[in-house]
Amino acid sequence: MTQRINTVKYLVLVGLLPTVLLGTSCDKEVLPQADAVTIQPASDTGRAKVRHLLLSYEGAWGADTRRTKENARGQTEAYLEMIQNGADFGYLAQQFSEDAQKKDGGLIGVVEQGQMVKEFEDALFALDLNEISTIVETGFGFHIVQRLPLDERLLIHIEVDTKGTRDIVSIKLQEGIDPRLLAREHSIAPHGLRGGELGWFEKEDLDTVFTTPVFALEIGTCSEPIERSETWHFFCRQG
Repeated sequence: MTQRINTVKYLVLVGLLPTVLLGTSCDKEVLPQADAVTIQPASDTGRAKVRHLLLSYEGAWGADTRRTKENARGQTEAYLEMIQNGADFGYLAQQFSEDAQKKDGGLIGVVEQGQMVKEFEDALFALDLNEISTIVETGFGFHIVQRLPLDERLLIHIEVDTKGTRDIVSIKLQEGIDPRLLAREHSIAPHGLRGGELGWFEKEDLDTVFTTPVFALEIGTCSEPIERSETWHFFCRQG
């Protein structure tokens, strides 16, 4: 512990690390610490949830800094060492990352293969869940990347506002009628016109009334009608 903090002090002295990371005593760790996590294999779905910490340098894409490339790499290495020694990734990203996601602790969210620049994407999809990369260099600068656990559902949604329509939809779903056809015909929701297809949802994206029944669905099955605010909702899981 003493050796690690002395290394951090040295980085401050040579201008590679902000002094805000040091406490009043060299014997105390002042950074928020991350909760313990388990590295788990990631499924090959072509989708991943990711957060990162980015430091740019003069000449990098979109950069507004006079920092040299050498300085940016040294500072990123220092942050990586802190994370590896237990510092909270989100806190460091929120304080020091240089992109629009810093306010959210570096959370980019869910991305699909083909959306990101190649170097970033290659590093991300090579990671297991909760795993943190080594330093990744792209045209934007130097990144530290973490692949986060992703639990989501690909959903079709039908919303109706009368008991009669509720019963009709229930019967037709039980008969195996395509829910997209039923959404176009009966749903009062705006996305009914496109077959009720909502896209991918994580638990936090859904109203709490819907979370339990939706996340209990198997692929290819539909929920019973769920009442909320005098309307009834059906969810069918596509993926």
